[in-house]
Amino acid sequence: MIAYLFNKYPLLVLLSALKQFNIKIECSEILDYLLKL
Repeated sequence: MIAYLFNKYPLLVLLSALKQFNIKIECSEILDYLLKL
């Protein structure tokens, strides 16, 4: 299931994983990254 989600939504899975490790990502940084895609 996780592999399927990772294939479809890699960024989402990545962000979820980072959140679990208590790595704080500012919303602006995420938006900047998404806009560069």
